[in-house]
Amino acid sequence: MPIQYHETQSTAFEKTPSVDLSEGGICFLSERYLAKGTRIGLRIPVGGQIFRINGQVAYCHRMSKVERFRTGVAFRDATSVFRAKLAEEIVQIREYQKMLSRKLGHEVSQEEAARQWVGKYAKRFSELF
Repeated sequence: MPIQYHETQSTAFEKTPSVDLSEGGICFLSERYLAKGTRIGLRIPVGGQIFRINGQVAYCHRMSKVERFRTGVAFRDATSVFRAKLAEEIVQIREYQKMLSRKLGHEVSQEEAARQWVGKYAKRFSELF
């Protein structure tokens, strides 16, 4: 999933792909080194919404085969954790919609896919909060 980030003292956002998103943080590929402890702002665009999240760099390691840094960011507050999880759930519902449409041989609406997805997986999401 593509994301945007910036160091909190800067207003210029950089675009990059994310590698992993979890309840506690996000991992993405950065073109430059970010020191551990650096505070950053993240924007995760999903559909027509942009989820704004606050984080702090937990690690940043140079990758051996590409000129990028694998950067892990821990979310700084409960609101950021919730927003990140909500963004992840929306992406998962969209993937479920595509899979269901292929399986059934016709287009399934986002609303129907969300209804079915929530029925199957919402308990797992609610247990996190």
